[in-house]
Amino acid sequence: MQLIKKPLTAAEFLSPLARQDPVYKEEEETFKAWYAKTPLGKARIKSLTATEETGKGKGKGKDKGKDKDKKKEAKKGKKKKKK
Repeated sequence: MQLIKKPLTAAEFLSPLARQDPVYKEEEETFKAWYAKTPLGKARIKSLTATEETGKGKGKGKDKGKDKDKKKEAKKGKKKKKK
């Protein structure tokens, strides 16, 4: 088994994984349909569609840090107005 300082090897990982029961397509689709009806599933779908619509994600890009600076400046401006 895995030790604290030794990383897990493929052989140690695959052996227990092979003992698991397989998940069939029908079961997976039934679970996905049920999960989509739950409040957590609805929130996940809403979150995914909002991310797709804005086109923004957690990906790396050349404009990655620019929005952060704008948000910080906007927050500073709001604080000054309140006083």
